[in-house]
Amino acid sequence: MRKIYSFLLPMLLITSQLLIQNAVADEVTAQEGEWRCRDGYRLTNDQCLKATLPKHAVRVNDGWKCKTGYRKSGQRKSDQGKSDQSCEEINVPRHAVAMGNVWVCQNGYEEQGGKCKRLDIPDKSVALGGQWTCINGYYQVDDKCEPVPMPDDAVSLGKDWQCVSGYRRVDDDCKAIDIPNRAVGLGDLWVCQNGHKQIDKGRTDENKCKRIKLPDNAAALGGESACWAGHRPENGDCISGEHPKHAFAIEDGWRCLHGYRKTGDLCTEVDAPKHAVVIGSEWRCRIGYRQTGDDCIRIEFPDDAVAIGQL
Repeated sequence: MRKIYSFLLPMLLITSQLLIQNAVADEVTAQEGEWRCRDGYRLTNDQCLKATLPKHAVRVNDGWKCKTGYRKSGQRKSDQGKSDQSCEEINVPRHAVAMGNVWVCQNGYEEQGGKCKRLDIPDKSVALGGQWTCINGYYQVDDKCEPVPMPDDAVSLGKDWQCVSGYRRVDDDCKAIDIPNRAVGLGDLWVCQNGHKQIDKGRTDENKCKRIKLPDNAAALGGESACWAGHRPENGDCISGEHPKHAFAIEDGWRCLHGYRKTGDLCTEVDAPKHAVVIGSEWRCRIGYRQTGDDCIRIEFPDDAVAIGQL
């Protein structure tokens, strides 16, 4: 008997160690003495036992679910305490597709008595799941799709219509809008062409858009003018934007390049100390250093600590 016990004792120790290894502390809600089983294991009588996985199933946390096209069947627990559940294939009829543990009819078919029957859709319509809808420019009348009645100079818009650009909807008709010279239609309104400005006072309907005066080195921007890059506006003209070394021209003057700052009429290089990085026309200390006057001094921090920017 002692030989038998001495043989079983190591096996019991190994088994208990395996059970303990298969349990981990819950890092979120754990309190002293609390734990949960690892993924793939299930709590059974205060033990973590490897969860059995039936055919056509996949693991989900501490359980499992059937693959698409299969559903669970059988009893959750048998008399012996073991699961009798399995994954049985679902019967997917013709013209249907499996979705999880159910099936749905393909587009253009509807379910009737456990089968998928083709929809009987009228002309000028398209299938939408198990129903149908009329295409653009048509609307449903009983079981047919009739064309949307609309006047000339109009285009269909779903079950309605709208006038083309340059026309305005008036009741059930499209009336042309009065577009002056040097203008273009925009929906049921009009706007002056590029390089022209709208002027109403003292003008006839035909001459409401006046050409703007463009100076040299400029381009039209709607009803205004804009100077080319490298030029700036001055008294109605576009003057060449002269700039110093290490600078570039902008609309209203010039700006220093990265790493330089404006000093009077010059761009001088940013004098950054050691352990600093230049950002535009300024500098900042690197991580692990703090600014002290015009220098970057190393931050002193204890062992087992890391620097996070400036303190």
